[in-house]
Amino acid sequence: MARVSEMPDDDGPAKPRSLRPEERGVPQGLQGLVSRALRGGTVLAVILVIIGMILVAFRGGPNLMTPSTTFSLVGLVSGVAHLAPFDFLLLGLLVLVLTPVSRVVISVALFSASGDRQFMWLTITVLTVLVLSVVVGVIA
Repeated sequence: MARVSEMPDDDGPAKPRSLRPEERGVPQGLQGLVSRALRGGTVLAVILVIIGMILVAFRGGPNLMTPSTTFSLVGLVSGVAHLAPFDFLLLGLLVLVLTPVSRVVISVALFSASGDRQFMWLTITVLTVLVLSVVVGVIA
């Protein structure tokens, strides 16, 4: 049977909540970290894409959606600082793609903290495959 944790509710006393496998044995302050990271990453990505779409709508004109240079993180940050629509859209998509990767990284830490070495190594393997896929994609 799954262990439960007490979760406070705005309507009254705490209600029990099921723990994810990677949250068993993890300090209560870290429980729910995966959910918060996924929610936060998704909200941030949506906000960035919406800002990019608003900039496209208000700036108008040709070639706003084409990048001016090849991709680099410095160029991306510079473009966002200069309110370039393409860079906001690109950053939003980048955050959206990296959000599930953050879930894997957090899960490694949670499995490690809970002492579940088998799932920790399995999750490290998944993370390695993700990183290698990105590296091969960038090189190719």
